[in-house]
Amino acid sequence: MKAICAVILVSLCLHSGAVEVRGRVLDPDGNPVGGAEVWLTRERIVSTATTDDAGAFEFLNVRAGWLSVTARKEGFALTGLTGHVYDDLAVDLHLAMPDTVRIRVIDHAGKPLEGARVKHLVVGGAFEVHVSDLAQHGFPSIRSDEDGAVAIPGMPEGSYVTVTLEHRNFCDLTLPFLVPGEHQHPAQLYPGQVLRGRISAPDSPGTAHARVLLFQEPQEGQRMLLYDVLADAEGYYRTMVTPGSYIIEAHHPDHPMPKPETVRLADSLEDTVMDFALSKAHTVEGTVVGPEAAPMPGVLVQYIIDNFTQDEAFTDRNGAFRLTVSAGSGRVRVVPPRGYMTAETLDVVVHMEAVEHTRISAIALEALPVLRGRIVNADDEPQAAVLVRTMNLNAPLFALSDDAGVFEIPLEAMPDEEAVELRAEHTLRFLRRDFTIGLREQEGEVIVRLRRFEPDLRPDEPGNAPNDLSRLAGKPAPPLTCRAWINAEEITLEDLKGSVVVLFLWAGFDPFGINAATIAELTLLHQALAGAADDVAFVGVHDDSDPPAAVRRYVAEYGIEFPVGVDASPMITLNRYDTRVLPQVVLLDKRGVVRSFDVENRLPELIKDLRRRP
Repeated sequence: MKAICAVILVSLCLHSGAVEVRGRVLDPDGNPVGGAEVWLTRERIVSTATTDDAGAFEFLNVRAGWLSVTARKEGFALTGLTGHVYDDLAVDLHLAMPDTVRIRVIDHAGKPLEGARVKHLVVGGAFEVHVSDLAQHGFPSIRSDEDGAVAIPGMPEGSYVTVTLEHRNFCDLTLPFLVPGEHQHPAQLYPGQVLRGRISAPDSPGTAHARVLLFQEPQEGQRMLLYDVLADAEGYYRTMVTPGSYIIEAHHPDHPMPKPETVRLADSLEDTVMDFALSKAHTVEGTVVGPEAAPMPGVLVQYIIDNFTQDEAFTDRNGAFRLTVSAGSGRVRVVPPRGYMTAETLDVVVHMEAVEHTRISAIALEALPVLRGRIVNADDEPQAAVLVRTMNLNAPLFALSDDAGVFEIPLEAMPDEEAVELRAEHTLRFLRRDFTIGLREQEGEVIVRLRRFEPDLRPDEPGNAPNDLSRLAGKPAPPLTCRAWINAEEITLEDLKGSVVVLFLWAGFDPFGINAATIAELTLLHQALAGAADDVAFVGVHDDSDPPAAVRRYVAEYGIEFPVGVDASPMITLNRYDTRVLPQVVLLDKRGVVRSFDVENRLPELIKDLRRRP
């Protein structure tokens, strides 16, 4: 895929001081492009500029925070950037050759739908374009014709685009990963329930630049934004929503956010009306400092009322933050960046009843400790090749003890608790110990004495595993059919008879970061067992979505040393293993029979149990 633009991911600062955004628009050969239109969007508020003969543009006195810049020049593809900006920014935006994304829109009855409008674009996963906002400032408004055809020009060649369509009589529809070209992508819009209302403020019956956001009700702590509606100049908003239950929020850059509400939309002929009354703004300011009182830019700071995050900001270049809050009491919480934790354990409590503005004392951060320990047996003899893992972190971390029994785990993020729970397990014998290290208490290395334990051999529970492989359990494992192999010549399961096989089914493209922990555990187990156990084989099969060269890069990036095959199309091996969700680990016994697919938190003991079986 061709490069589209420079992507800026600088930390967010929703309410910090002004910054300057400057840049140049350049053609594919690096020459300046004069007369290009440039739009800057911040909180759905749009500013415009035109490049001069040197291709330069500038936006002064920009409120720091999440913003998007879009540049357009006839004859070229769009370019831009989207990200969190907390300091002055200078960037070159490179134009590419254009192509067109084509869509054919039909209604719920299958008839061509005229007048469906392109509302929002995400170009190549790199920058977003609020088309409906920019259209009021000279950007082309793109609608479907009488045949339902939509042509979105100016998309970079070789890229992909996520498109959101809107229509007054139908629900919004988002189409991900559309590829430019002659192919016409299908889109079907459905009617829904009208949700409308008005957003007011103490000094105005109707508030412009207000936004209404609808989220899917949280599942496992995650929530997904489904609708983003901008109120008009008089504070009115209207959208068509699929009947169901949603979390709804009202946002305005100059007012505190009211507590989110739940709205349930039934399939009815009557509109659902939700009005919001914004309250008067109070402000909390402060700074975040690091070691030696140095300012810490880009640190997330939250204001919490009754377990609801009313506002959040990231510190600016001077470590300063500003939160817009409502009257009453609340707590200021700092979310430390990678490698740091707060010096104090408690949130800062503030009371805003009698004051409209308060400044709190500087909040100090300090480096996270490195968790250190020494693993010994009951006779205090050091134990090498012991796998140590954290048990209560969102993303588990792993380490192997060395010949002296010593392990080190540098923490990457501050845990929710003040102590880290860990497990040390010998990779060859049934010896284990669970222990805890306090973040603010550790002095020197912790001594961990291993004890015998009985393995957890409960039957697999499909609900605990990424995929339900019950159909395969207790049966000979399906063969591996791969079009290429990395780190080895072609491997068959027949070749591996006599060894316990740890089969790793995965995909290198991992936007959610799920692979990292699984691969860390597997690579350390492979490292520990490679020279000590000749009856365990590790084999990976990557899905068929990437060419072998790309898989080779993933293998190198993750430091995988065991053999990895690239699945043959169309997903022949993964389909044989009933695998749709990746990654998935499957254990085969020495006869090549599938024995376990629910291995979370018990992989080492399951491997050891299979090793002692014929």
